[in-house]
Amino acid sequence: MIKDYTYDTELRCPHCGEISPYRMRTFINKSVDPDATAKLLDGSWFTFTCPHCGERQIAVYSCLYYDQDSRYIVALADSDEDEEQFLQWMSGVYQRDSLDGALNAMLGSCECRVVRTLSELQEKVLIKELGMDDKVIELCKVLVEQILVQEGLAPDIRAMFFNTDGDKWKLLSDIGGDDMAETDLPEGMYNDVREMLTGKTLPKSFKIGREWALTLLRSGMN
Repeated sequence: MIKDYTYDTELRCPHCGEISPYRMRTFINKSVDPDATAKLLDGSWFTFTCPHCGERQIAVYSCLYYDQDSRYIVALADSDEDEEQFLQWMSGVYQRDSLDGALNAMLGSCECRVVRTLSELQEKVLIKELGMDDKVIELCKVLVEQILVQEGLAPDIRAMFFNTDGDKWKLLSDIGGDDMAETDLPEGMYNDVREMLTGKTLPKSFKIGREWALTLLRSGMN
């Protein structure tokens, strides 16, 4: 059985200033905790509640999400150093001493991703839970971004994330300020892009995001 790695630290509450113990759970194992995915998606996995005043804050740290059934691993790196180590580990160059041997043995048969933010981690997990392809999603996001910019609907998009309301697929654009701009992702676009990728040999990458999609589009997707 692959272990659930935990590390004890302390956090200072930004509201009352009190310092309290906090346990970081750096291995999100869906097989061990059936509620792990739900806790990740709603943010409660990373939520710290101050025992003194009740204030809540999100504590993000480097961790791994592992879905044994889907053979899927997503690493969240909160620093450049951790990102490089995750990339080397997934490439077989670097062995993380803290990882259970069973996980290392599974690595070769898993689809792996590396992200830098909690929002990206949540997005990758949601896409996999819906049985969708994150490569197709990233290409769709770039295409929709280009349309929004050209039409002057969202001239300054800082980031874009996939989501769903249960009925429709949505793309949420960070355009500054408190609110996110919302755009439908047509099922037809998703299917068209997926078909375009069918049979193509894509360069291997553990970082499937906007830059990956832009590079692929500029290459003509050959």
